Amino acid sequence: MEATGAEKVWGLSSGACIALNAARTTPAIRKVALFEPPLMPHRTATAVLLRFDDEMARGAVSAAMVTAMRGGQMGPGWFRALPKVLTSRLVQMAMKQEAKQPAGNYPTMRELAPTLHADLAVVTASSGRLDDYRSIPAEVLLMGGSKSPAYLKRALGDLQRVLARARRVELPGLDHAAAWNADRRGNPEPVAHELRSFLA
Repeated sequence: MEATGAEKVWGLSSGACIALNAARTTPAIRKVALFEPPLMPHRTATAVLLRFDDEMARGAVSAAMVTAMRGGQMGPGWFRALPKVLTSRLVQMAMKQEAKQPAGNYPTMRELAPTLHADLAVVTASSGRLDDYRSIPAEVLLMGGSKSPAYLKRALGDLQRVLARARRVELPGLDHAAAWNADRRGNPEPVAHELRSFLA
């Protein structure tokens, strides 16, 4: 922002948490668009982060990935409902397959795993702080998908109640992956449409 003079900010998922906190502390931000900041009870977020870090420290990368996926309610419900020992094996098999057949320009799960600590740390630091966000003066667009997990919808609803200048948009038929590239299960055009309208 200092380099570009930008006054409008966009954040997705944990990036939405960063944008939310920036809007609280940076008066230069006039508009901030957020897509599903994964705010949750602080105790829950802390427990997920501690378990993830412990598993990574023990070299249990697939178990740590499952911890992060369950904590963020990522992936299909049937997958999260399976015993963790089984889902960890499935993730481990997927990582071995990726090692044989890399995903082109995209990082593999094994490459992404260590970076999830930062994501979870941002979520933990941002969760349980609704009252802090009341002071945000910027105009805020709250976006989410109709098929996203309930806790993400709840977070948007909570923010809408405390932010003085917030508008909420729910995108029908989409979920937390909406803004991803189309070849990675995303459907970014409806998100882009709302952004263009809001940031114009």
